Amino acid sequence: MNSVPALLDEKHPDIVPVMEKLVAHHFPTPDDGEISARLQALHDEVAVRSNASSKWGLGNRAPVHGLLVAAPSFHGKTRSIEKGIRSLKPATTGDGQVIEPKVVRVTVASNAGGASFVNQMLRDTGYPLGSRDIPAGSAAKKVVEQLILDRVTMLWIDEIQYAVDPPRLPGRGRGKDEELAWSVVHSIVDGNKRWPIAVVASGLETSADSLNRPTEERAALRSRFTLKYLESMDKKDAANNVRDALIKLCEIAGVSTKLTVDEEPPNDLPARLAHAANHAFGIAVEMARFAIARASIRPERKLTSDDLADVYRLKTSCDNKANPFLIRQWTDVDPTLLHARFADQRREKTS
Repeated sequence: MNSVPALLDEKHPDIVPVMEKLVAHHFPTPDDGEISARLQALHDEVAVRSNASSKWGLGNRAPVHGLLVAAPSFHGKTRSIEKGIRSLKPATTGDGQVIEPKVVRVTVASNAGGASFVNQMLRDTGYPLGSRDIPAGSAAKKVVEQLILDRVTMLWIDEIQYAVDPPRLPGRGRGKDEELAWSVVHSIVDGNKRWPIAVVASGLETSADSLNRPTEERAALRSRFTLKYLESMDKKDAANNVRDALIKLCEIAGVSTKLTVDEEPPNDLPARLAHAANHAFGIAVEMARFAIARASIRPERKLTSDDLADVYRLKTSCDNKANPFLIRQWTDVDPTLLHARFADQRREKTS
């Protein structure tokens, strides 16, 4: 095995330069094109006038919409949206004005919710708030005012689940925090009827569950939003997708691999990695990067199953008998279970 303790650290000085090269490579997903098109459509709406006989501008803007991108972690939400925003083209109004995209991004903190979320948004808009928070109602009004003042065309709220499905903490009313978050989003999309701002939100599946709650206010907001859900890799294609990623990453790192599509007999290492990642492409790529970076600093510069076994052990703290890279019955392993001791171990059912 290659379990040299120093080489099990992603921040090892010999590994960092290789990891940086590997992380810089973006793998396109089937959803990239659709998300880019949807973002462009949102920006194009900004150029539409409510009164075609008057000049486009503050107070003469047609309503805009929002987009919620929901998926489990490591499914490509953030990278797809980043790519779409980079590709945005200017929109032209009916009276000939060219509107350049102006996007503000807010990444919600994991301990956010309620007033802390709105105050974070206010700081991220560039408002000189200082270190002390202000009441949620005041902060919400100032967020909208600041976005209008800066003529922002699109607001991206990343990790929105932390705002609409906040952690259950003593003294915190989850329902009130959730209502506050969506109320602020609604106010931003409306833009005080003077400067509507397209909102892109991304988060876990619970974000979509929250938007779907059967309340009148949520129903009104849903009418302004569309949902894009990113699926996990199809199991039929998972091995091929992961094989292609492994080959590309090995090429970038200068590491040898025999993972060819026409290999006889077929090498099942990509299929094992797809299973170990629970068919989440982002997790498979993350594990592959670390394993390949480690392989790149050995004299032979060759990726082996031991590299991936070590990375999986580090990730899950599993026993060798529950490591999909070390056993024949690798499909029996539950990749979502930490500290597993044997291959067919399962979670205890809770009532």
